[in-house]
Amino acid sequence: MVKINDDDLMQKIWQLQIKKTAKGVLQRYVGGTHGVINNDNDFMLSAVDIHVSDRQQITCKIGKQQMLKRIRELVESKRLMWLLNELTFSIAEKHKVVSLFNDARKAWLDLGVPTGEENGRCLSIKIDDFDSKLAQVQRLLLDKYLVRRGS
Repeated sequence: MVKINDDDLMQKIWQLQIKKTAKGVLQRYVGGTHGVINNDNDFMLSAVDIHVSDRQQITCKIGKQQMLKRIRELVESKRLMWLLNELTFSIAEKHKVVSLFNDARKAWLDLGVPTGEENGRCLSIKIDDFDSKLAQVQRLLLDKYLVRRGS
C-alpha cells in the first residue's frame, strides 16, 4: 500500500463527505419519489455522516484495518469527530459541515424538489434523470468546497 499523509487523507474524506451529502439531503419515498429532508440537526447529522463500513470509499490506497486506525487517530487529533457512537464520522469543522448541508439542500430545492409536508403527507416528486441531477449537485458542491491542490 502507498503512504498517504493526513492532509491528503482529510481531503479524500472531505470529498467523500461532499458526495454523500449531495444524496444524503434527499429522502426517497415509496414509488420512487424524493423530497428534501428537513433543516434540523438530526436530519443534518444523518445526511452528512460517513459510516465506518463505507471507509473503503475514501481511497483504495489504504487497507480497511489501516483506514479504521487512521480514522481513529484523526478523531483523537480533533480533525474528525464521531457523530453516532463510533459508527459514523465527519470532519470536525462544524461550520463547514453546516454550510455544506445547507448548500446541498438549496441545490435540490433550486431544482424543484420540495421539502416539508402538506395535509400530513410529505411533499415529494419524481426526479427525472436522477443520476444526472445528482452528478450536477455533486459537481456544484465539489467546485465550491473542495480545495484543489496545485491550482
